[in-house]
Amino acid sequence: MYLPLYVEPRDVAEATTLMDTFGPKAGIEAAERAVQSRNVGNYLHYCRWRQIERLIIMLSARATLGTIHWRFNQLSSSSESNDALPPALVVSTDVVRSAQKRNK
Repeated sequence: MYLPLYVEPRDVAEATTLMDTFGPKAGIEAAERAVQSRNVGNYLHYCRWRQIERLIIMLSARATLGTIHWRFNQLSSSSESNDALPPALVVSTDVVRSAQKRNK
């Protein structure tokens, strides 16, 4: 299954909030928000909520979907904090850790 994602860090934060609030029904909640946005004619938010729905599906899966790319050249020594990482990468690693805890 291939789900192309075009998300911003705020979308990742929204997905994790929905997952924490609604649990296994988070994807359904995102889909309902997409439908509500479409019904009022807000197609930009419709597309955004559909992307968040896809992201929730990917984060909820127990197996890896697709290929994971990690840029080691951006990471420096382990003594430095996450401040050296791009914001999206910091959010992504936090989301992955959170999803791993939920799936255990």
